[in-house]
Amino acid sequence: MTGEVTQTLLVGAVLCLVVSVQISSASDETEQDDASLVAVSVSGVLKDHSQHLTRRYANERVRRQAPTNRDKLGFNEEEKRILVEKHNALRRLEGSSEMKYMFWDDDLEALAQDWAANCVFSHRPDRKNIGSFSYAGENLYAGTGGYDPDNVVQLWYDEKKYYNFNTKACSHVCGHYTQVVWASSYAVGCGVAYCPVLKKVSFGQGWHVACNYGPGGNYVGQRPYKKGDACSQCDDDAIFCVDGLCSKYPVIETDSGSSRDHPVFSLIGSLLICGLWFCSW
Repeated sequence: MTGEVTQTLLVGAVLCLVVSVQISSASDETEQDDASLVAVSVSGVLKDHSQHLTRRYANERVRRQAPTNRDKLGFNEEEKRILVEKHNALRRLEGSSEMKYMFWDDDLEALAQDWAANCVFSHRPDRKNIGSFSYAGENLYAGTGGYDPDNVVQLWYDEKKYYNFNTKACSHVCGHYTQVVWASSYAVGCGVAYCPVLKKVSFGQGWHVACNYGPGGNYVGQRPYKKGDACSQCDDDAIFCVDGLCSKYPVIETDSGSSRDHPVFSLIGSLLICGLWFCSW
């Protein structure tokens, strides 16, 4: 997607990130029908570096059929727009005081597309130092009955019912949801591929979708966001409030609902702001 932001992350401490996710083999699974899907999500940074977490779904149904082109590799521009807008629409629902606006990131897209085309339904182990991010989060989806970008993200978000905000605990799988609404994650990039042989699923073939997030979220023991009035606790450099989401860059919402993001608009905004006070970028 054009209009990518390159941002510099200032890290005050080195985090050792070790995540291991195990998925049961196909032989352990019940045969799924043509509309079935499974999904997994990174649970995040493991403090003891030893905990193994599994994220999976089965027997869920998508509401729209996949494109007929089974040679498809990658999302087109319209699908990318849908993915970004869906993430931001869901993030706005949380009532967070610090939730960041999410932009598309080409480095994360390249990472996700490479892994989607790898056709192995388990988490990519090497997600450190991706572009400007020290670590990238990840959500995965697989299904034979098709995929719809809007519905895939909604499926992840629907795990909210399993998350207890007060106790910071999940009664069931909820790692997809917490990554989607992780306040400090402001970049997303996704990839999709049709896999004639999709490993580590019972149905053997299907669509493989990966989304990577920067910076990665899902830190054990932390809530995904702070509650409060929208944009009341944004980072100091996030000087724009985009319909309730904090952003370092201005965003133009079009009549069609799409967003035109940053390079030109951020330059104009930066020049205007630098005329008022110190420009930090």
